[in-house]
Amino acid sequence: MTIEWYDGPRGSLRGLFELAEDSAQQLDGYIEDGRVLVAHDGSAGEIVGHLQLVPGARAGVFEIKSLAVRPEDQGRG
Repeated sequence: MTIEWYDGPRGSLRGLFELAEDSAQQLDGYIEDGRVLVAHDGSAGEIVGHLQLVPGARAGVFEIKSLAVRPEDQGRG
């Protein structure tokens, strides 16, 4: 498994974001915010999870806004 910053279109990650957010309206409001890390499956290179970081209340502090792993990849460590 590899982890890297994601700079592609966030819409292609929407399915992962929807695993962590029940409200499409809420998701539309923050999907483009902050920075996103993605985890790739080592064998196929597919994106299996994401972590979205947004600026926090203080300088140098970040908040985890969204985090999800595909159901079939959960529990693998």
